[in-house]
Amino acid sequence: MLSNATYPALDPSGPAVFSSAIIKGLLRGQFGFHGVTISDTLGAPGVASPTTAVRASRAGVDVLLYTDEAVSARAYQRVLAAVRSGQLSKASVLASARRIRALTR
Repeated sequence: MLSNATYPALDPSGPAVFSSAIIKGLLRGQFGFHGVTISDTLGAPGVASPTTAVRASRAGVDVLLYTDEAVSARAYQRVLAAVRSGQLSKASVLASARRIRALTR
């Protein structure tokens, strides 16, 4: 689970949930983690915004955790629009889907 906390020694730019340096560089790269990554709640104060879902997805989060169904639906629509517009890599979203599907095997 990727935290909403900021770890300045690892990436001072903001919360770990938005950090490709932490997710892709440290967790997946250096540590070799190939499993599913899950966000902390993206509706929390300090991280919640209209761009939150796309930012977390772009950083490498596989499962975006929301506690409100309507907010989750809007986040899904934003991620879908970001893929369609090229702002978010279709390949990275498909890679996330493969990791998630692998959990059921």
